[in-house]
Amino acid sequence: MRSTWKVFSPASVAPDRLSQSPSHRIWLHQDILEFLHGRDASVRRLGIILRQIAARGRPNRIKNCRNPENRGWLRTPMGGGGSGMHFYLWWAQSDSERVAPLAPTENEVFLRTIRHHDEHTPLDCGHRDDYIHLSLQELQTERIDGVDCSPWTPEQRAFIEAGEAVRIILGRPGSGKTASLWRAVERHPARHLLYLTWSRELAWQAHLNFSALTPDRTIRCWHFTRLLRALTQQDEPRLTLSESRRRFREALQLLSAPQLGPWKHRLTALHAELRAFLIGRARPGHTSTVFDGRVFHLRPEAYAGLRQNDRHPEAIEKAWHVFELLGRDERLAEIFPELALASLAIRTLQAGRLPAVLDTIEGIVVDEVQDLTLLELSVVVELWRRLAQRRPEPPLLLLAGDEGQTVRPSGFRWGPYKDWLSERIAPPRDYELGESLRCPANIVRTFDRAARYYRKLPREERPARQRRDSPAAPGGHLIYVATENQQQAASLIHELCEEEALVVVSLEDEVPEHIWSPALIKGLERQTVVVLNPGAVLERLDRFVSEENFAFDREDYRTEVDRLRVALSRSSETLVFLDVAPTAAQRACSLRLLGDDAVEVAPHELLNSLEQAELSLLERIQARLEEFTARIDEDPSQALQLALRARELQLRIQSLGEHIPARIAREVSRAILSATARLLVDDHPTEVDAPELQQAREAARELGLEHLRALDELVRWHRSGRTFPAALLQAACQLPDEAEWLRQALSAIAYSLHAALEHGARSPESAAVFLEDVASWLRFLDYGGNVEEAVRRLRGLAFDALLAAGNLATAEQLLEHIHPPDLLRKGRLLEARDALEEAIEVYLQAGAHTEAERVRQRLYHFRNHTLQRFRRLADQCSDPEQIPVLISMLSGAQQRLAFWYIRLCLETKHGSDDQSPLHPFLGYLEAVHAHAELLEDPELMMLGALEELSRRRHRACGAATRLLFERFGTRSMARRLLASPIGELPECSEPAVFCLAASVLETLRNCPPYQKLLAFSDHGKPTRGPAES
Repeated sequence: MRSTWKVFSPASVAPDRLSQSPSHRIWLHQDILEFLHGRDASVRRLGIILRQIAARGRPNRIKNCRNPENRGWLRTPMGGGGSGMHFYLWWAQSDSERVAPLAPTENEVFLRTIRHHDEHTPLDCGHRDDYIHLSLQELQTERIDGVDCSPWTPEQRAFIEAGEAVRIILGRPGSGKTASLWRAVERHPARHLLYLTWSRELAWQAHLNFSALTPDRTIRCWHFTRLLRALTQQDEPRLTLSESRRRFREALQLLSAPQLGPWKHRLTALHAELRAFLIGRARPGHTSTVFDGRVFHLRPEAYAGLRQNDRHPEAIEKAWHVFELLGRDERLAEIFPELALASLAIRTLQAGRLPAVLDTIEGIVVDEVQDLTLLELSVVVELWRRLAQRRPEPPLLLLAGDEGQTVRPSGFRWGPYKDWLSERIAPPRDYELGESLRCPANIVRTFDRAARYYRKLPREERPARQRRDSPAAPGGHLIYVATENQQQAASLIHELCEEEALVVVSLEDEVPEHIWSPALIKGLERQTVVVLNPGAVLERLDRFVSEENFAFDREDYRTEVDRLRVALSRSSETLVFLDVAPTAAQRACSLRLLGDDAVEVAPHELLNSLEQAELSLLERIQARLEEFTARIDEDPSQALQLALRARELQLRIQSLGEHIPARIAREVSRAILSATARLLVDDHPTEVDAPELQQAREAARELGLEHLRALDELVRWHRSGRTFPAALLQAACQLPDEAEWLRQALSAIAYSLHAALEHGARSPESAAVFLEDVASWLRFLDYGGNVEEAVRRLRGLAFDALLAAGNLATAEQLLEHIHPPDLLRKGRLLEARDALEEAIEVYLQAGAHTEAERVRQRLYHFRNHTLQRFRRLADQCSDPEQIPVLISMLSGAQQRLAFWYIRLCLETKHGSDDQSPLHPFLGYLEAVHAHAELLEDPELMMLGALEELSRRRHRACGAATRLLFERFGTRSMARRLLASPIGELPECSEPAVFCLAASVLETLRNCPPYQKLLAFSDHGKPTRGPAES
């Protein structure tokens, strides 16, 4: 305890202490610390609440104050008493009028006091000096003012503090498996971890927790398909279980009864058989498993051996026959895309390839492992093995799961899963949790009664029996309601769905709008859960057992029981069974499961019987936004309607002149944009009508003009056929903040967008756009490949398109943006500009000798073409007065050279002795020497003069040439240039020739590359000399 209560002053809180707070800052009144002293149960409950507030800004369980004097305070049960709700924590968020005197800032939460549930006297907020600010360190160490607020049971603590690298935590629903995983991650010293779970909502909840409590570490919280996307560099498969079954039935609709055999009327069971066992039990790297090009699967004999005790031989044969047909028609990847992608991910890891984003991972944590097939778990196994090869210490591997909570056919059994872990990694250590921390006693007993349905299954197919170490918290309400007809039920369900503090759950495959499925609510907690038509489900389970071919339906049967138990275990206070026009048998089934503690209520009295929080308009908005987050992946169309309903509530608040926090208003806008973007990206434009699109534009405008531009570009991209996305990505990268609404939609199709960028880069019309910051585009998409390599490739393709189109200026700009420098493409650009000498040098630097040789050939022909042009002009000239006209189309430097060249030719034609051409020859060389700095190729011009004189067999000039080149060791050049044999050298009496020789040689040496003159052989073709090599 702090020694003096009255010294707590937030004004004295150091800035660094505030900066180390979680995103939601918590202020704790001293009254709470006084109350907690010596109350272990309340302290433990407070520890849980503090973690929830730090991560999400609010606890999971909330009640309002109904009396006007205390309206604005929120209450959360703290346990105690026979109902488990003897005491309540009173608290408020910063936007509540109750804490306005404290002048709160955004995202502050004030915990005022703990009261008996009957105490409702008016409560003020007190003074700022009465509160202490909880630092991040206090939340991490779970010690506040010397009080240990750790909420962990001894079993949880054993798992959290264990030292094994590979361990598993087991337990019934609500026993604290996920919270234990989170705490184990927080306590582990690794800086980079990968946290996997099966849904985006659960991944987001984990992200919020780690962002609040471990902000200095990198913990990637991904849903499982996000991992597959990173490993395979393919888009995420977005296929619900019901859609997979629909595709399966469609693929088999033409098969005859003999082809299907005993599966003819059990296509759902056959779908589960293939998914969970024939494909799902594949173990890549094991002799029982083979890869057929699309998926790993069991060999025929391995599958028969696995199912011989559960299936008739004919059923095994027909299941294999259907699998072969689907494989032959290439329908497997269409029906089971997640298993096909998992197979590809395993192949990628087995080949030793690991994305850069995963290279630093020091451990893997997997929650809800029971919903992964053994094949999908093998992705985690292979990833762990690749990481282990790169580190001296084995990476961490934590798994959490419950055999009785599968919501899709996975064939999950702890036995074979542990055996596979032992074979490929190491034997895992088990930690079991037996205490129920979420559900009160009445609901726990109902949940336990539901487990009796497993008794109809063979022992090896049942979930392991779960122990319960201590009784659950007392209390819990069980209510049974039966409507007389569908119309009455529809009206009641509509009213229930309007209540934000409860959820209605359907156990059927096809779930009506605004109704939750077990898969959707899994991992979440709600105060009140209404289970729709449980009597029909229970009657169906009984009918399964009574049928002759129950063996075919056992996997479906077990999945139905699992889904029922998931729905039952989500309630933290009240569980309601709602049967629609039930038969007597259905009614009896429901009441038998609820037990003697259930109270039957008439439909019209149900809402009055539920002790629901009277939520304010603002709290109703927050509840809608929470439901939106849970639904956005499963059904973005419903999610959009939820966001629009939240907007309606927001407008009602504004029309009443009441204040709405900017944070909530922006969250509503982001939700509308997020759902709209998902529908457009998933290509469901019919579900985004013009009015809804207009509301989305208004929401974007409220966030800022950048958001409006991004939305408009998204719509434009969709309407243009979803082709080139550069403008869309440019607009996305200009979003200053709050860009997740667009990022989450686009990242799922990151690799399709990357392919579209490649296609656009090949077009000269769009290639110039790759001068922009392409790397930021890919990072915005959460691109899992090597971003630098991808950018280099895209810009290279764009350069090629521009070069082919002759747009050399833009191609050169693009070349400057390619890093590291692309010498091969630089050589092509130089070649396109006829800078052939430089192109040869660059090609040789790049090691492209074939390209260099090709350009040498081109250079030789280019030089010959220049000399031939001069010769043609000289042949047309019969008088010196014609020279200006003939050379008028040449450049200035070439005009001067051509002038001397033509004069040389004229004087050679008319000269009668051997000495007369020497003077024009010398004049030509002097002109070359004088204009060497202005000429692109001075050595070419000199060579042309020498060749011309040698061709005309002028012996005096030949002698000068011979002396020039022999003196400096270029004998091969001399042999080619001299017309006479080597031994026939007359004496040369012209001293000027020798003086000019030295001058010419100096010019050549100063005109790079001088060594190129050695490239001419006796046959006049370029070769690679020693100097060039």
